[in-house]
Amino acid sequence: MANTSNSPDQGLLNSLWTYVAGPAGGNVRAPRRLPARRGGKKKIPPGKLPADTSSVNGVLLCLWDNIFGPRVEQIWEGEQPLGDGVVNYSIKHALCGEIGSGGDTGEEGEGEQQPMTKIHLFPDLESLVTISIFSAPYAGNVTKFGLCVIFPMAGLDRYLAMHMVVEDRLSLLIPRLCVLLENTPDTALELFSQQLDPFVRNIDSIYVSGIPKIKFSDTAFYDATFKEFLACVITSHMQTMGSTVVAGSNAEEVNKMVSTLSFFLSPEQRKRCSFVVEGRSYVPDLVLQGLIGCPITDEEVIQTLLPTTIVDIDRMQVKKTHAYHVHSVLRREYMSLAVKRLVCEDAEKQLWSSRYGLFQAVGSPAPIVVEFLNEMAKLPPSLRQMYLENFTRVLTRRAVVLIKYVGARLDQSELLQTSTIKRMRGDLELASDLDFELLLAIAERYSPGTYVKVAGDPAIIEEVFLELFESF
Repeated sequence: MANTSNSPDQGLLNSLWTYVAGPAGGNVRAPRRLPARRGGKKKIPPGKLPADTSSVNGVLLCLWDNIFGPRVEQIWEGEQPLGDGVVNYSIKHALCGEIGSGGDTGEEGEGEQQPMTKIHLFPDLESLVTISIFSAPYAGNVTKFGLCVIFPMAGLDRYLAMHMVVEDRLSLLIPRLCVLLENTPDTALELFSQQLDPFVRNIDSIYVSGIPKIKFSDTAFYDATFKEFLACVITSHMQTMGSTVVAGSNAEEVNKMVSTLSFFLSPEQRKRCSFVVEGRSYVPDLVLQGLIGCPITDEEVIQTLLPTTIVDIDRMQVKKTHAYHVHSVLRREYMSLAVKRLVCEDAEKQLWSSRYGLFQAVGSPAPIVVEFLNEMAKLPPSLRQMYLENFTRVLTRRAVVLIKYVGARLDQSELLQTSTIKRMRGDLELASDLDFELLLAIAERYSPGTYVKVAGDPAIIEEVFLELFESF
């Protein structure tokens, strides 16, 4: 048989395989950096990320070129420049195999990008890369892009605790980049750099957060004078799925309330919590945080994935945003408006405001929380933490029962009728609306979509009413 190992065709195949899959033997070498821009265009120097960031090593925007293949369009670097190995392996794993996949477009008729996100680990390069794939106009054609965010491999555990936030933020950045590429292609990357700074600062604040192990004696469960106020705080805290901001003028009192509420969070959620940090303002999607002397605007709060509770220690007041299913609709409205403002001539006038009002006061606590605090007060201090842990376990079990109940009913019909919901509340002994909303929030955390299944999607309900009124 003729030996074809040295034939021109075989050599070409070997070269292509080395380009796509990397060198054999598992040793990562630093290949030549690919062209930064397409031929004929001046190479743009790397952009700069905020100098004080410790979580993001760099950001890459790459695209598929029909001549060069996957290549870099723009790089944003931190204090240390990105190595050629990280850059080239990131863009290869981002775009090779994605051409023609069609998995990055929104549902038919929506016209919105639904980027596909994936993670790649490069231990030899000490890097973790999160990549979002999308299509956007470029040089008169629709081209496949990849937006890559590079994190240090040493922070893998911390990254996993906030992956959902990173994925969400990328899904918000990409529509803005698409609008800029379509409307202002010559200055799109310069304008997009302004959008990256808030993204990196937000991710960095969450990345370095976390609270140490807390002594139960350092909480407010021993202070009987604030029992009614504490009951309202815990009720709203659990109804907003643990997302709470504690504000006041005394750092010690604020941190004490943060410590108290942290016992209702999971270990993963506690990694996204923070005591008072001097000079720091509100951080969206930091689950539980303490603030001193920092005003909070509606536009900041609506950016969070979850509804939010605001606790004012000085005024002894508690307020919260709307329930989860309404909050999600309002958030989509805000994000849609934020994209339009990028190319709007009177952008300063297009400020967002909720037509429903964003906050509502919490006037009374849930009966189930009042009963819990009353029973806890009767116990000796040595048994209170155990009673608290048992209380949270019981609520979780009841939430699981609610999830199973809803699933069983939806197997029989597409929608939950009002009579079915009333029967369910009776079976689960949830006569109080506050108790029912609290348990629904817990159920949503363990089974996403439960809230909408039970309460309905406000956006769909509004469309039905509009169609009904227009028919007359």
